[in-house]
Amino acid sequence: MLYVIGGRSGLAMGEGATNELHAFDTTSRTWTRLSPQGSQPPKRSYHAMTALGPKLYVFGGCGEDGRLNDLYEYDTRTNTWTALATPSPDAVPGRGGSCLAAVPPEAADGAAEGPAREGLLYVIGGFCGHELDDMHVYSIADNIWCRPTCPTCCGAANAAGELSARSVFGTSLHRCDKSDCSYKAAVLAYGGEVDPSDKGHAGAGDFCSSLMMYDKAGGWRLVEADGESPGPRGWFAAATGPAGQLIVHGGLDANNERLGDMFALDLHA
Repeated sequence: MLYVIGGRSGLAMGEGATNELHAFDTTSRTWTRLSPQGSQPPKRSYHAMTALGPKLYVFGGCGEDGRLNDLYEYDTRTNTWTALATPSPDAVPGRGGSCLAAVPPEAADGAAEGPAREGLLYVIGGFCGHELDDMHVYSIADNIWCRPTCPTCCGAANAAGELSARSVFGTSLHRCDKSDCSYKAAVLAYGGEVDPSDKGHAGAGDFCSSLMMYDKAGGWRLVEADGESPGPRGWFAAATGPAGQLIVHGGLDANNERLGDMFALDLHA
């Protein structure tokens, strides 16, 4: 199943915004508009969503009255929304265009009683009037937020390297069980907008093509990859392939052209 939530039909922040939830059955190739129970997220666009097991998580975005920093969980088994802890806006400013990465407990080295025992969510970057380069960690088990500024904070390591400020980029979780692999469990971040257009949504900003990796042991680092790169772009779709590849599809380039190409990065190729 594929799930789509929210979005907007207008240019203004709250214009035509929705919180509808739709599911696409890849077997029957049919769409269904769902009617969930529980505390449904407010209408929004420009938000981030990820999945961990049978649950979906939605963070932030542009609401009808401004940028959001809230977090919601949707259980696909019970068709129910749950509102989770909302961080202080001083700690985690409301934003759109961030990325939300889910790290399962086995990849986060979650001890049976540790904060990562049910997995972690990473909120990375985004736009709050300017591009952001921060990262925040949410412990699913403890329903708490923190920044990874100490080795034990939420079970994450210190972000020793630097991620350049960006929004509308792509993330993927890379995992490998090979004994000689240096990328056991890492979050990949590719591309994105590094400087917005002065024309707003009527123009294209400046995009980057850097590939960054965050892992628990070393923080952020730049990754050099062989082969043809997708090039500078933002506003694209990204996913983790069945063999741990980073999949990049479409987006917008610096000429304000919509793209329809697709790339896959295999760190072991």
